[in-house]
Parts: sequence; structure tokens; C-alpha cells
Amino acid sequence: MANATINITASDNELYLLAVPAAGVPANSYQIAHVQSGNGKGVDVTINISAGTYSEQAMLYGVTSALTATQNVSIPAGTYSVVAIGINWGREQAYSFSVNGGTPFSFTDSTSSPLAVGWTQIVTSAFSVS
Repeated sequence: MANATINITASDNELYLLAVPAAGVPANSYQIAHVQSGNGKGVDVTINISAGTYSEQAMLYGVTSALTATQNVSIPAGTYSVVAIGINWGREQAYSFSVNGGTPFSFTDSTSSPLAVGWTQIVTSAFSVS
């Protein structure tokens, strides 16, 4: 049985991670993480992904204090790409995550940015679960 792990180490201010089937025309996407943080607070979130029946995950909140959490997510068996969406509420922004211990996908902007979708990243065929 193959599983996958995603580690999130920055989310200033809000990060969504979606798993999208990598082959063919996607019939669905699955929210595998929703993290709110910022204000210089630390983020150490582990998402353990396995094959199974999907159920939407709770939003993880770390705006007022450091956030350390582990969530277990089940999605249908298959190979998935990861779509990351970083939302900036204003001022600085920073996002970082890695898949299965690989090189982190990161973005940082220390300028005073307005409310916006500040970052998107697509990691094709990032992981498989069976």
C-alpha cells in the first residue's frame, strides 16, 4: 500500500492544497489541506494521505499562535498532481510545502501586498496512493 506525506512549513496567510487526478480529464479534486496562519507564527503541519473514501478536512488555524498539527486524509487510489493556492490578506506573504520529503515548493514576498491570490503552484504527478 503506497501512502504520501505533505509537510507545510509556511502559510502567511492562507494556503489551500488540492489533489487533482494526474491522468486524463479530472473528474474531481480533493481538498487535502486548508491552513490559516501568519503574523510571524510558526507552521509545522503534516498531512498523511492514504487511499480510501474521501472526507473533507478541517481548516487548521494558527493566526494567533504557532500551529503544529497532523491530519490524516483519505482519497481514492491513484496518481495525483497538487494544486497550491496561497491567499494573502495584505502585507507580507510566505508559503512552503514539500511532498514525500522532497524539495520544498516555496514563495515569499516581503513587500506590502494587497489582498489577493498571491501564489499558485502546480506540482504534476506529485504522488500516488494505493
